[in-house]
Amino acid sequence: MKKETTPLRLIYPQWQGGIVDHWMPDIPAEDSSRGYYLGAQLLNLLAPDSNQKTVEVPVSLDINDRATEKGISSRNVIVKQSKAALDILNENKPDRIITLGGECSVSVVPFTYLAARYPNDVAIVWIDAHPDINLPYDDYKGYHAMALTACLGMGDEEIMNLLPGKFDASKTLIVGLRSWDKGMQERQKELGIKGLCTPRPEILLQLKMLHMLTCCYFQRQMYQKYNLDLRQNRFLHFLSSRYFLLYKV
Repeated sequence: MKKETTPLRLIYPQWQGGIVDHWMPDIPAEDSSRGYYLGAQLLNLLAPDSNQKTVEVPVSLDINDRATEKGISSRNVIVKQSKAALDILNENKPDRIITLGGECSVSVVPFTYLAARYPNDVAIVWIDAHPDINLPYDDYKGYHAMALTACLGMGDEEIMNLLPGKFDASKTLIVGLRSWDKGMQERQKELGIKGLCTPRPEILLQLKMLHMLTCCYFQRQMYQKYNLDLRQNRFLHFLSSRYFLLYKV
């Protein structure tokens, strides 16, 4: 008998982790900063409808709530929204999650929830142009650049204590790398995170490739995160979706 699954479609329009308005000076700062919120809503409209339950994480739109504390911009609101996302997952208890965001830090809560659900049996493919392995003491204070390190259990103490699980760096692969902040290549090497640089990252999105990677890591579960900033398009930057899918060998 086929085992029933409990997938969840999680709309997570968090935008506060990004500090992006300086990249788009021709757009009003409030609009560019909150562009990720619009991106999540557009993805929800564009993504094929299915039978999954859909839940949206409540996200503040207050542009003034962006104070930097303990090395993280908008830290207080990010902590609040992370708790809200985790409450949704704990209430619904999904075994698969499709998350539509939102900037890169929307990866953190769903990934670590699944890491706790499948302990010692997980690997992660982080498909992004950037490694996202910053830490709060680094110069850049955007939490979206700290997303992968947070998934590895590194970062702000309160946030780390909030998260239900973490990944082993040796079972993490970054695909599509093309841009590193100062010192991040060295950190990636120190952490032992493997990376693949390619101008055609979509080739690596084939399920056969993911299946092969799963076999190589000897894991039955693999989580995939795909960031559309690989396409180097300013509009697509705000459609940086996160697909958290559970593949079984």
